[in-house]
Amino acid sequence: DDGLLDGHEDINQNGAVDSGETNPCLADTDGDGIQDGTERGLTLANIGIHTNPSVFVPDADPATTTNPTQTDSDGDWLMDREEDANGNGAVDAGETSAGDADSDHDGYLDGFEVIGGTNPLTPDTGLAISVNDPGMDLLIQGTVSGRNIYISSRGIVFQNATIATGADVTAIFTTETRLLPGTHIQSGAGFNARIRE
Repeated sequence: DDGLLDGHEDINQNGAVDSGETNPCLADTDGDGIQDGTERGLTLANIGIHTNPSVFVPDADPATTTNPTQTDSDGDWLMDREEDANGNGAVDAGETSAGDADSDHDGYLDGFEVIGGTNPLTPDTGLAISVNDPGMDLLIQGTVSGRNIYISSRGIVFQNATIATGADVTAIFTTETRLLPGTHIQSGAGFNARIRE
């Protein structure tokens, strides 16, 4: 009971879930905790005729939508349900936007701010974030400051950022890490950088 008619989910009606289609057998195709119809902006006024209104969660803000086939619609490294905590489709007080990668419009992705321990709802300037997460492809012991720092499962893409390191710290870059134009590395005594194959 995701509010969508089966024919609107299986668009070409071939009985398979193709790219760009939601699954008629699942209320939440991408498994992010928000129903497909809610992500598409449906309300009680325009749900499918056989939808159970006591199960369906209507979109409280149908003017904004997210992608029911992607767990992270805006690509900010936070799942949609992490941003829309109550799954109602609206950006409520204390929530970041699942449809805007930078909810406070300060130039830093919401997910990067969460990792760095800053508030993604409060604009920051000159943000310095320590990154030391062995589970990521890129390991930096030191600080990263600057704008447009992107995180993906393959590593971090730096653009117009300063990687500043102090004494006896190590930056390990994988072959997947990209340093784009405008990125600078500033190092102190004892600094070393190496490629991890």
